[in-house]
Amino acid sequence: MTVSEVRYVPDVTGMMAECDANYARLRKLLPETGGRELSVTYPGGQTVTVLFEVLENFRYTSSVRISQCAASCDWLHLPSMTVRLYHDASMAEVVNAEHMRQLRGIYAYPNEQMLHVDEKVQRNLYLGEWLCYCLRHGHVVEEVSLADV
Repeated sequence: MTVSEVRYVPDVTGMMAECDANYARLRKLLPETGGRELSVTYPGGQTVTVLFEVLENFRYTSSVRISQCAASCDWLHLPSMTVRLYHDASMAEVVNAEHMRQLRGIYAYPNEQMLHVDEKVQRNLYLGEWLCYCLRHGHVVEEVSLADV
C-alpha cells in the first residue's frame, strides 16, 4: 500500500476535546465583556501584544479575533485568527485563519495552497498552544470594554 492510498480518518473525539479545552482557556483570558490586550515576551526577548477583540457577542455564540502585533517586527508576518465560541456547548474553534474562511475538515493532498490534510485540526491545536503560552506568560496591558467602543 502506498502513501497516497492511505485515507485520513479524522479524530472527532480528539478535536472536540481540544475545542473544549480552548473554550476554557479563552474564558480565562477574556473578560465577561469587551476585549483584552496582553503583553507576551517570547524566548529571546521579543515582546508582542496579543489582542483579543470581540467581533460578535450573542447569547449562544461569540466571535473573537486574536492577533499579534510587534512594533519591532515589521518584516515578520504575525499570525491572526478568528475563533467562534459556542457557549451552549462550551467549545471554541478556529473559523478563519490567515484570511482563510471556513476551514474544511479534510483537504486533498497535495493541494495548491499547501494545506495539511488535517489543516483544521492543526489550526485548533496551534490555538491551544498559543492560548496556553498567553496564560503562562501574558500580562494584561489594557482592558477594553464595549462601553468604550
